Amino acid sequence: MMSSAKALRLFFILIVFFAAPAVKAQQVPPEPTQLALEVRFYPNEPPAYQAVPRTASNGAWYARFHRIKETGPNDLPVNAVNIKSVMAPDGIHVSVSVFFGELHEKEKSIAAYTIHEGEKVKTQELSQFGIDPFIIAAVNFSPAAFDLPEFISKANSIEYVGIQPNVSTLPSYRVAVRNLSNKNVSALLVHVLKGGQPQMTILPQGKEGASLIPIGNAYEFDARVATRATPTPTGYAQVTLSGQVIEVSTAIFEDGSFEGDAEPALQYAASLQGDKIQLARVIGLFQTALDESQRDPATTIETLRTSLAALSLEADQALAEDVIAKFGQPVKKTPQDLKNTIQVGLRLVQSQALNETKQFQLRNPTPAPEVVHRWLASAKQRYEAWLSRL
Repeated sequence: MMSSAKALRLFFILIVFFAAPAVKAQQVPPEPTQLALEVRFYPNEPPAYQAVPRTASNGAWYARFHRIKETGPNDLPVNAVNIKSVMAPDGIHVSVSVFFGELHEKEKSIAAYTIHEGEKVKTQELSQFGIDPFIIAAVNFSPAAFDLPEFISKANSIEYVGIQPNVSTLPSYRVAVRNLSNKNVSALLVHVLKGGQPQMTILPQGKEGASLIPIGNAYEFDARVATRATPTPTGYAQVTLSGQVIEVSTAIFEDGSFEGDAEPALQYAASLQGDKIQLARVIGLFQTALDESQRDPATTIETLRTSLAALSLEADQALAEDVIAKFGQPVKKTPQDLKNTIQVGLRLVQSQALNETKQFQLRNPTPAPEVVHRWLASAKQRYEAWLSRL
């Protein structure tokens, strides 16, 4: 199971880089309870666990599951099962959806449940998509005490400052590091290792192209540690694995240089190339909308929405080759590998702009021209600032 600061970008980078693991946590849950969902996602294997938050619904993608029927030749395949939960006055609200396509082009909600501690449900709805139903139980999660992980940095400029356990349902640590270089850090790739094998992976990065760690500054991030479900007479108990290592594998700087492992830096550069291309297109569409905003405001926003939805998500082979050439080091990745990663950036920027436009429409069904103009100008300025930082 892997936790992620930027879940979607990390999810697809790791599919290309490591091959898909069983579970991807979507974000660090706010205000955890002492309850967790025990999710049995694969027959005859130990379950996974995800904390139940008190407020905002949160969850995990399950990219590994048992298929009981093959996808038809004309069907878009289910690539992940998405399970979210949140604590509510009447119990734990659990929602289940499925993602279709390699880049999760479509999401479909298939079930919603309300359960309580000690109860479980079987997601029979998954069988219609050829997936063996998951079993979801609400359990009180209290893993055994765990050892303090060792810290290692392959990036010489990332200095260890300190580590302390978090108060959380699932065991995690708050790790503090400092940037000793003369360059701003844009992103870190962090692994939680057991026996040299990644158990969790996170990719902290600056928001919208901003620096993550300015020169000389410290930065804190949360790292979940791995647990193992151990059979007991009444089910399973969680045991935290000893001897784990929190490793900063790669530090990526704002000028594109890096320290540590090279492959993640190449993948990150490819995804940013997709960001740049799509941001330029988005800015152009917002400018066109600004030019039309004084006419029919509602039509202007709807035209913007449809134009954003129609943006291309295809990356050119030559572009991938150019990313490899500019990287300047021998790499194992092929242009086809990087095409997929560039398309991650294309999709992420499109999704953000499209979602923001939809939210504006929902909040302003009959907007005044000045409201539309002000929002378009502000959004365009923010996207321009984002592009200027890449």
